[in-house]
Amino acid sequence: MSDTSSDEEIVTFCREDVVRILRDLEVLVVSLDHIEAAARDVGDEEEARYLRDFVEQWRVLEKLANMRAVLSDAFSRTPGDDLMGELERKVHDVSVWTSTETRPPGLGL
Repeated sequence: MSDTSSDEEIVTFCREDVVRILRDLEVLVVSLDHIEAAARDVGDEEEARYLRDFVEQWRVLEKLANMRAVLSDAFSRTPGDDLMGELERKVHDVSVWTSTETRPPGLGL
């Protein structure tokens, strides 16, 4: 693929990869829903422990990174004039959590 790919360009993924991503997403979404429901009956510290334990023990970051890697393969990594690959160019301005910016964009204080 070239860096001039159309946003409407159709990309194809291996069905096995898609199934693996969907299975991991199912685990994450349903588990987070269960954690949220269980957290209604406990304090903030216990809720934080539930989340921390889930993220660590269920390898959430690894699962998400693997999903991102599979999906990223649809984009050219060849640097353009701006020295960024196609996907990097599309996501360079996303807001991410930091210790000083903990609220999602648009929510204010």
